[in-house]
Amino acid sequence: MKRNYFTGLLHFMRRWDGLTASEAHAGRGNSISRGGRINIEGSETCRTARTYTRLDPEFAEAIEPGVRRLVLTLVEKFDCITYSSCEGHPQMQAGGVPSLRHVGIIPRDAGEYDELLHCFRRAVDACRRLAARRSANVSVVERILSSENIALPCFEILFEREGAGWAAYFSHLEGVYELFIEHLVEEAHARVVQG
Repeated sequence: MKRNYFTGLLHFMRRWDGLTASEAHAGRGNSISRGGRINIEGSETCRTARTYTRLDPEFAEAIEPGVRRLVLTLVEKFDCITYSSCEGHPQMQAGGVPSLRHVGIIPRDAGEYDELLHCFRRAVDACRRLAARRSANVSVVERILSSENIALPCFEILFEREGAGWAAYFSHLEGVYELFIEHLVEEAHARVVQG
């Protein structure tokens, strides 16, 4: 199982839920590259971005437009803590590498982990049935997120490239993305009705 690292994870989670005051961020914020990547350097190759909580005024603008609707759906309809996202990018310059669309989610506890994973897998299964034979598809991948003296289970909604080249992936990505959000919203409505 792949491990990611997040400095100050527990503090970030407390700030997300408003349990501590949302402080101003020291140092540089994020910049936007020519190819639309949002990261600290504003380059095609940087993989580091300042992470904001839903309470920070910069939260929505720090999310790349191609994944913003999914992140906001997860936050508003499922009360998720998101810690990472990318809209997916083709290689834009020498040294740059293509990247997959994804959103990283940190459940607060085991009960939330199980409930969210169950909902998201149902949405994924429904989407995959309808998006069969496309070069992009969606999955939920379980991960471990490590920080200082702690490791928490988390997961990632990942729009994977299935067999074909990057051009085919990006040509199918938006259709699969819209279909997944549609099924995700249905899952959110079902939770409200059952709850």
